[in-house]
Amino acid sequence: MVSDLHGMVDDLREALTRVAFDPVADRVVCVGDLVDKGPDSLAALRLLEEPWFTSVMGNHDLAAAVRLLANRPDVHADDVARFRLPMEPWLAALDAEGQSEVAAHIDALPWLLEIPVGDALIGVVHAEVPEDIERWTDLRCRVEQVFADRADMAALAPLVKGRRYLRALKAGELPEADDPQAVLPDVRAVLHGHTIRADTGFRPWRVGNRIHLDSGAFLKQPAWYDTWAHVTEGRPGLTLVDVTDPMTPL
Repeated sequence: MVSDLHGMVDDLREALTRVAFDPVADRVVCVGDLVDKGPDSLAALRLLEEPWFTSVMGNHDLAAAVRLLANRPDVHADDVARFRLPMEPWLAALDAEGQSEVAAHIDALPWLLEIPVGDALIGVVHAEVPEDIERWTDLRCRVEQVFADRADMAALAPLVKGRRYLRALKAGELPEADDPQAVLPDVRAVLHGHTIRADTGFRPWRVGNRIHLDSGAFLKQPAWYDTWAHVTEGRPGLTLVDVTDPMTPL
């Protein structure tokens, strides 16, 4: 598993070399946000052409897609407004061929993934599981139903842009890590990106069996240094974990 990539492809390749990654035997699953903020969004999307790499949909990926696909008849105008983010230079610079390539890659990203681990299942969703969902199977059914109905994506927005636990943290109401109410009982864990916590030293953090991996890879760039210079413990970067032990960075 790898945290939000945000175009930091060289960092990923260095990390994979460090852990002796085998592209024949091993696989990399990203928790979303392949694009924006970093130096090479297009190269990040082209990783999807590799048989060893996959990712779920992130909010930055989706924002790029709605920019490019806004005029398609099956794209709801409400979704364009709901998921739009400021256009970044890499996207604005694409020619027609590049736009088609990017749109095709992002359009194929799943909103959730399931990884079998022994007799158990690991779920992957970029941001969070909606608050009213009590079981992973219910989430899977909701995603399938939205696409079957060709409905707008309002019901799925928390999957790519929700920050319920961050709001709770700021309000001093974040549940304890072992809070049983935060456990989805039919999966071993759900792995997320999206929400960075500098107060954990940019390390993985969990609530129940929901584990958050985003460690701010793009923040390593000089332009972002002032946003985390006050942090006394830990540094941002890309996080790799084994899916069987997602709280322990490799």
